[in-house]
Amino acid sequence: MSSDAFNQLKNELSCLSIGLLPSENEKLDITYDESIWREKVKGYIVLSHAAFENYLEQLAIEIIKKAYDHYLITNQPNNLLLSLILSYKIHWPPLENDCIDCFWRKHIIKCNGRRKNIKIKLKEKSFKKMIKDVIYDYYKKGVIDENHGVREKHIEAIFSPLGYNINLLDVTFKNDLDRFCTLRGILAHTTTVSGTTTLLSPDEAKVLTRKLLGGNKNIWGFEDFDAQIITLL
Repeated sequence: MSSDAFNQLKNELSCLSIGLLPSENEKLDITYDESIWREKVKGYIVLSHAAFENYLEQLAIEIIKKAYDHYLITNQPNNLLLSLILSYKIHWPPLENDCIDCFWRKHIIKCNGRRKNIKIKLKEKSFKKMIKDVIYDYYKKGVIDENHGVREKHIEAIFSPLGYNINLLDVTFKNDLDRFCTLRGILAHTTTVSGTTTLLSPDEAKVLTRKLLGGNKNIWGFEDFDAQIITLL
């Protein structure tokens, strides 16, 4: 079973392929010239990268929402929420003008820094409010809004706070992902007119993104990663 975010990713990559890459009939046409697809292939790579980036962010939001909804029903937080709470202080800096112990100031009893001995109202110490505050900061201040990529370091920044072991990522997948991101960076900041030498044929571009997507035998990709993340629930 795949996440909604992954199903959306597959659909988006399929639409990009249809819209920007030549069809089989077009490639069989006697007038077919691969060079005229150069800019569209470039666009396909850049937009595919954006699709992968959006997938990671939407996947994180999706599983946190499911974990939180389950908590509201059962009143029992699962390991994903507990991991998020415990990682809060480690991964994210304090808010501006707050001391380093702002997390404890907000959620436990008092601050050990500048605001020493300031007690918190009972309602502000509730576990439910603590979870809501941590999730909000994860979305808006600490992780999701700060993400700008799909390399291993970006996956780790997003999913390690949720309890994901980054060592579970396939080595070949990480290498392929790194090459893809490097290629995207080159294509996004150069033009064919300016003389970029990093060119892919339409078939090479499609094979590259499909390999990263996964789903084929003996090829580890985002489909396998998606299955790992779902187990966190």
